[in-house]
Amino acid sequence: MERSGIIANKTLCHHCGDTCPENHPLQEALSFCCQGCLTVFTILHQNGLADYYTIEQRPGSSFRSRKNKNYDYLEQSEIADLLLESKIPHHHRIRWKLPAIDCASCIWLLENLHKLHSGVQNVRVHFLKKEASILYDEEQISLSQLAELLDKIGYDPELSFANLDQNVKFRNKDKSLLYKLGLAGFGFGNIMLLSFPDYLGLVENEIGIFIGYLMIALATPILLYSGNHYLRSAYHSLKTLNPGIDIPIALGMLTLYFRSVFEILTQSGDGYLDSLVGFIFFLLIGKWFQDYTHYSISFDRNYKSYFPISANVLVGEKWIPKPLHEIDIHDELLIKNEEIIPCDSILLSERGRIDYSFVTGESNPVTVLNNEEIFAGGKQKGGAIKVKVRRNINQSYLTDLWNNEIFSKKEESIASRVIDKVSRHFIIAILFIAVATLIYWYPIDGRTAFNAFTAVLIIACPCVLALAVPFIYGNAVRMMALKNIFIKNVKTLENIQDIDTIIFDKTGTITDNALREVVWEGNPLSPEESTLIVSLAMHSSHPLSVAITEFLSCEPTDLDAFEEIPGKGIQGRIGKNTIRLGSSSFIFGLDNMAKTQEVLVEINGHVPGSFVFKNHLREGIHNIIANLAPHYNLGLLSGDNTSEKHRMQELFGNRAECLFDQKPADKLQYIKDLQQQGRKVMMIGDGLNDAGALKQSDVGVVISDSNNNFTPSCDVIVAAERFEQLNNLFQYADKSKVALYGGFAFSFIYNIVGLGFAVSGLLTPVVAAILMPISSITIIIYGVAVSSWLANRHFKFLN
Repeated sequence: MERSGIIANKTLCHHCGDTCPENHPLQEALSFCCQGCLTVFTILHQNGLADYYTIEQRPGSSFRSRKNKNYDYLEQSEIADLLLESKIPHHHRIRWKLPAIDCASCIWLLENLHKLHSGVQNVRVHFLKKEASILYDEEQISLSQLAELLDKIGYDPELSFANLDQNVKFRNKDKSLLYKLGLAGFGFGNIMLLSFPDYLGLVENEIGIFIGYLMIALATPILLYSGNHYLRSAYHSLKTLNPGIDIPIALGMLTLYFRSVFEILTQSGDGYLDSLVGFIFFLLIGKWFQDYTHYSISFDRNYKSYFPISANVLVGEKWIPKPLHEIDIHDELLIKNEEIIPCDSILLSERGRIDYSFVTGESNPVTVLNNEEIFAGGKQKGGAIKVKVRRNINQSYLTDLWNNEIFSKKEESIASRVIDKVSRHFIIAILFIAVATLIYWYPIDGRTAFNAFTAVLIIACPCVLALAVPFIYGNAVRMMALKNIFIKNVKTLENIQDIDTIIFDKTGTITDNALREVVWEGNPLSPEESTLIVSLAMHSSHPLSVAITEFLSCEPTDLDAFEEIPGKGIQGRIGKNTIRLGSSSFIFGLDNMAKTQEVLVEINGHVPGSFVFKNHLREGIHNIIANLAPHYNLGLLSGDNTSEKHRMQELFGNRAECLFDQKPADKLQYIKDLQQQGRKVMMIGDGLNDAGALKQSDVGVVISDSNNNFTPSCDVIVAAERFEQLNNLFQYADKSKVALYGGFAFSFIYNIVGLGFAVSGLLTPVVAAILMPISSITIIIYGVAVSSWLANRHFKFLN
């Protein structure tokens, strides 16, 4: 796309569009204002990124020639540690403020940064915050080289160690909105003062013409700068043939401006510049208030909320489960097989095998040796390890992992699809009504015609419709987190409303791990045998292994090898001793024919006996099943033997299908089969052997006890003490849908009433501009208030 050229005897830069000086750089018959712009152009073309210039008209306008900066100080590990979010080998992540991010071309270029350097693995841009989260391989590109690369292409990072606190939200936001608001307020006040004598008929013709020119001079920069967001958004919507809600607003602005300029220049009228500037001013006030409200109401779950994740902390000589917010620096933690490392730590054990797939998406475990650093979000593979906490817990980082797009389900929400569809038809209808209003009024009164035309475009806006979902459902998610029921996102809440089938796991879900009774059947265990069993069992976080460890209650010894086979058992080696714990199919290779739930013990090929378990049902499970059965198809999947089949069938009723001896793959396939029948399935498990089924289901729910069983495979985490409130969650989700319909009804009534006044010519553009943000603010207050009231009503007995 040819962009440089000569306009009014001025040569424009091909990259940034600025005027080129004499003796400016040239390349391939293209002009550049400085060597910096030429350098960026060359870099992009050499790497096949020329499309940068086709997305926006002046994509390089934010780039200015600058002095070369020195980033050598970023090579110092002390400084890098302060900046980096994570330091997983070959997967370092940093989040940088890039003030030069200005348009769609900027986003496109930064998210294609890997084409400029293979060491860059992934870039995600947050346009509103002008931030980029960059994942890179430190072996291929250092932190200083990454900064230099960004600087070369015009996006030098803002490096201020005074602003390292990422929890400061609103005050660190881009202040351009305030500048635009200030300019619009200044112009609005002055234009109203200039117009006031004319309203009283006190202005002579010559002075009136001068005042008109002065108002044009004031209104023009306000339209182009303060109203720039709406004009550009409308332009992009038209360019991509994707009608957006800013099209009517931009059309109203341009209509007022050009009609006003025409009347003033031809002396055929006084124009509407006071209405135009007032319109922009009040729009920006509404936008500022919406932004302020959005940043003030935090929908993110953070470490200050009690997240149902705990870790085993060494207190005296015992490992005591503690919630993460009570863990301090230098605490020693015990991380078992398949457990998440909750915070950056130093490894105290000889070695560990850490799976960082939650962070990087790559499943190859990394071997970490004694005294080396391990990072939050990694999962231990193998025997239990001991670590010492190095940094304060950052719970929001684990929440980011939970929301990592690697584990997200890509379906678009039903409400979002409806809103998008309604918005497009809405905009077309509004344009039709506005034009019809103009045609009707113009023969009667030209001024009323343009006022009514503009008022229709302004007052009728689907933004109220668009705000209903994030503020009603978003606040609902926040309220549930306060009740220790953690819903992954708004989409999950919508999915809960569509569920028609609920499948339960048994062990640790229907049954209460804390009340399980353990009995040893077989030859009496010697102290040495008890030590061997505990030393193996303590490395697994499975409820049966935990129960065995607590039952024997003896001092463990170090393990030389460990392996856990999900759904079967565990095995390991201590010196010359080989120990195996598991089902009869795991120990003997035979079908599990036991009439009770048991774990057999094998030591050096000899089976001295087994641990037999008597499970107690969770408190409130009978009421939960009784309340859910009339409304949902219920089922049970268990990896245990059939010893409790009669008991479970009696609990669930004859309509429910209760399957036992189910391996993790069997559970996953069962969920798939139900979905192929058109069912919307919720899987409720303990998150240990159910990861595949939880991820496959439409909504995966984990019931969390004191174990560190956090997994991105699930969509909802319910603290074990809130299990009795499961019915309330379904009721709350349904009532939230009713509240959403109430928001839609408000939007409908507002638009009908507003259009009635606008079409009849009783609504001026300024009043319409005031009412539009007020409607948005009203739906925000409604959404937060109603969802909070419903939460407190349905969970009124919870702290």
